[in-house]
Amino acid sequence: MIDINEKYEVLLGRIRTWAEHKQDIRAVLIQGSRARSEMPADQWSDLDLNIISATPCVYLDSAEWLSSMGEPWLTFLEIAADGDGIEQRVLFEDGLDVDFTISSEASIRQMLTGGIPEQARYTLKKGVRMLVDKDGFSNLLAELDIGEIEAKPPSEYEYLELVNDFIYHYIWALKKLRRCELWAAIGCSDGYMKGQLLKLTEWHAHAIHGWNYDTWHSGRFLDHWADRRVVDGLKTSFAHYESDDILRSLTETHRLFKLLAIEVAERLGFSYPYADEGKVLAWAHENLLK
Repeated sequence: MIDINEKYEVLLGRIRTWAEHKQDIRAVLIQGSRARSEMPADQWSDLDLNIISATPCVYLDSAEWLSSMGEPWLTFLEIAADGDGIEQRVLFEDGLDVDFTISSEASIRQMLTGGIPEQARYTLKKGVRMLVDKDGFSNLLAELDIGEIEAKPPSEYEYLELVNDFIYHYIWALKKLRRCELWAAIGCSDGYMKGQLLKLTEWHAHAIHGWNYDTWHSGRFLDHWADRRVVDGLKTSFAHYESDDILRSLTETHRLFKLLAIEVAERLGFSYPYADEGKVLAWAHENLLK
């Protein structure tokens, strides 16, 4: 039986051959876990590729080109993780999962010579490999000075915006719960509020370990970099689709958020809004929790 990583190498060979014979394809970059040494690819990893083309729309307007590489079982377009650009997501035969970012040649050259966005700097810092390079992009990459990737500490205004936003949605979810709108309540608790908790968890890790501490992105490898209390707390902060359990998860999510928010405030010299939160929670206890 062929190892899954060997199957990916075979697929990469077919992609390389295809790209080398396409005049408009100027380069193909391997990104993500199959290009980096830290947290490298395992049997569950996908393959992240950036195709640099003189005519990128050709590969977004149609999926017919994928059959040159293998048998695509599923394919669809998706907004890129950084919100900038479109990706072609493909599940090939044998479950080979490939994420094609399609970039214009002009935009890549402008980025490499005129200033690299933060998310692109992060990707390049983690590592990339050239699969196809017809125009010397590897030389441009070698000349780049990526420097240290350092998060920016929040201002006190940004901190209070996050805290107040979270407390507001805690009350909002409780109202939906009282109205028996379980879908809205659990979506808020396990969706939006968890996103706010993740942002605070990153701030908390940076406040303790330094602003160049690697918190990855979108919660990746959170179990490795987050405070152990967060990892343990998350085990009981998600809900079943049942009223009492949603209330339990909301309570636990709020407890965990407040714990981190107080410690972040102490580290950064901010003031946690005890008085305002107290008024909100007293009202909630009287009107929503009885």
